[in-house]
Amino acid sequence: MGAVVRYKSSSVLDNAVEYRIGFEHSPPRQFLDASGRPIGPAIDLLNDAARRAHVRLSWVRVEGGPDNALRRGLVDLWPVLNRLPERKDLYITAPYAELTYWLASLDGGVPLPIGALAGQPVGITPGLASLVARQWLPASQIATFKSMDALLQAVCAERVRAGVIVESAVHASLFRKPDGCSLRLSPIPGARFYAGIGAVNRSGPIQAANSLRQALDDMIRDGAFSTISVRWYGYPTSEAVTAQRLVQVEQQAKLRIILLACTVLALIVLLVMAVWLYRARRAAEQATRAKSEFLANMSHEIRTPLNGVIGMNGLLLDTELSSEQREFADTARKSAEALLAVINDILDFSKIEAGKLVLEVCPFDFQSVLEDVGEVLAPAAEQKGIDLIVRYPPSLDRHFLGDPSRIRQVLLNLVGNAVKFTHQGHVTVCAEETLREQQHVRVRITVNDTGIGIAPDKLGLLFTHFTQADMSTSRRYGGTGLGLAISKQLVQLMGGAVGVRSVVGEGSTFTVELPLLPDHAAPPAALPAVGLAGLRVLIVDDNDVNRRVLEEQLSGLDMRTDSFASALAALAALRDAHAAGDHYQVLLSDYQMPVMDGAALAHTIQIDPDLRATIVVLLTSVGHWRDIKGLQGASVDACLLKPIRQAQLLQTIASAVARRQPARPPTITPPVRATSVAGRFAAMGIRVLVVEDNIVNQHVASRMLQRLGARVDVAANGQEALDLLRALPYHLVFMDCQMPVMDGYEATERVRATPDRNQQVRIIAMTAEASAECRERCFAVGMNEYITKPVQLSDLVTALEALPSPANVST
Repeated sequence: MGAVVRYKSSSVLDNAVEYRIGFEHSPPRQFLDASGRPIGPAIDLLNDAARRAHVRLSWVRVEGGPDNALRRGLVDLWPVLNRLPERKDLYITAPYAELTYWLASLDGGVPLPIGALAGQPVGITPGLASLVARQWLPASQIATFKSMDALLQAVCAERVRAGVIVESAVHASLFRKPDGCSLRLSPIPGARFYAGIGAVNRSGPIQAANSLRQALDDMIRDGAFSTISVRWYGYPTSEAVTAQRLVQVEQQAKLRIILLACTVLALIVLLVMAVWLYRARRAAEQATRAKSEFLANMSHEIRTPLNGVIGMNGLLLDTELSSEQREFADTARKSAEALLAVINDILDFSKIEAGKLVLEVCPFDFQSVLEDVGEVLAPAAEQKGIDLIVRYPPSLDRHFLGDPSRIRQVLLNLVGNAVKFTHQGHVTVCAEETLREQQHVRVRITVNDTGIGIAPDKLGLLFTHFTQADMSTSRRYGGTGLGLAISKQLVQLMGGAVGVRSVVGEGSTFTVELPLLPDHAAPPAALPAVGLAGLRVLIVDDNDVNRRVLEEQLSGLDMRTDSFASALAALAALRDAHAAGDHYQVLLSDYQMPVMDGAALAHTIQIDPDLRATIVVLLTSVGHWRDIKGLQGASVDACLLKPIRQAQLLQTIASAVARRQPARPPTITPPVRATSVAGRFAAMGIRVLVVEDNIVNQHVASRMLQRLGARVDVAANGQEALDLLRALPYHLVFMDCQMPVMDGYEATERVRATPDRNQQVRIIAMTAEASAECRERCFAVGMNEYITKPVQLSDLVTALEALPSPANVST
């Protein structure tokens, strides 16, 4: 056991209980003076806090770090302890310190991104920097130095390409860089830790730690915290503001947990009522009508506040927000959308059981449907670190007649489940033709995953209403138990069938077979781009399924393709091809690969004069888009997000070839870039009346329409709307249906019956009652269109676009 030396603080009051607080030489927050006594900003902060809280502290110098000292009972407290998963057995107060890690490199040396340091020597000092290196620099060669001075000397002497240092050390008064050495300091994105006061898990030390933490809040408010920061760092650090913000965030988190619990409780009540109504419907026709009325009312009552939640969150996300505020707002938006999805599931289930669900038949592009599903679920797959692969063979027709929205709903459910239950490996979505009849083409969609699998005794329950494979109260995965049941019923309504096979621990495979009508009126497929035929393309990806899909996507265009599983093998192939005089014109490389990643491969190609002419296209997931986007135009010609859309792949290759060979431009039409909708209709002078009794929904609709450039007035009921219509000319009216005094149905009938300038004004129902009966009634009373809440900005844009030009509208 290391030596233990005790020093009593002279700045604390004398109390009955004395708590041992550990310290060590851990710059820049804890130091030892010439006599071995504790000094530093953390020491001063805790001494001042102890004086204010009337806590007696005895400073104890301990070798071996805080974990060993606290767990072995050598000390009761520790001044600065970071929140790490392995410290769950220790008590840590709310944070008051923030540690941000930077990279120090020679000025003009290797800058960020971090990927540029793959395979390079990087120096660290003992402590938390090793965790930073493991998490953010896994591909670098790590060298440990005893002190920051030794680390900086190694950087300046170019023994290492960069050094990992904590930000506060840069500003501390003891920071010294070697003479004649110019350093570049770059923050490591995301390398941020928060620390509080540590304590052994006993009531006395925990109470003392909380008292000290409360005293630090007082020091934040009266400026003592910043004064100590200035004394040691030479400037007022942001940690005081950070600590106060973290306390507020924790309080908000507790409030959100309470709100979430209330939402879950309300959802459980809703589900119980839905089950009760389902059973009642089978008993009598009267119960069926009661159930339909109840669901319509519940839909209205829940969708009305949800319109406010989703709408206001959408407006909030369009404003200037900090990253933390944007994370909170985005979480609230996702939670509201998840609740809306549950409500839609329940309504779909009710419609199917009542035989009122009508399928649409319209032309659609089947490949686009599959690629849309992959694009929607790609972020969820990226978050879990798995590959989501979409395969659509060139031999399969793309254009069919059917209900694309319901097909998309089924696939989103199946693929979403596969992603949810897969923790490593991949999820693959494949389409294939199984039978061609005189009028129909039978298409099989296969969703295969490498997830947890399903027990044999649970397979028969998967497609049963309100049933899940794990029905225990402690189940890990949520859900209503309706998704698969609704998917099966939708497929059966389309004349198809659903199947599943699974092995526990190995994964599951769901199959959907659909009879589809070919769309003979669809335009012929676009011819391959001029200049792409005969191109030699090299594909590099450590996932063999991804390689096969890419080869298949390019096979129908007369391109010559080869593929390899590693960057080193690809480099060898590139050099062999150059030596043979048949070089590769295009390289498609995955970004994340072992040993050498895509960025390093692109850099190697760029600096090799024999290979520099190769067009490099990097493929990456959403989470790494920002990392590789900065390489575009330097060592990388283009970047693409996975899963790859075939049209985007061809367009990207064609554009890159055109830039390298301007005399042979491809004939692919460039995609139209989306533009902002803000102020889009401002020049048209459109005047809109919003008729809505809910104040929040008034505000949501008004702000959305004003953002689009329309002039907006608001009425709280049908009678107020009639008064405003008599006084002012309007181009468009958004009419709620259920309102006090006079509802939207009666108000619309009176407008249509009154011979004045607004008799033919365009009226759009904007209601929370999502039912076919409500839609039919809206059209029957004279409304022109019908949209349901929560209202999306795209719905409003569509409504404004349908208006005639202002020159043709009487104002």
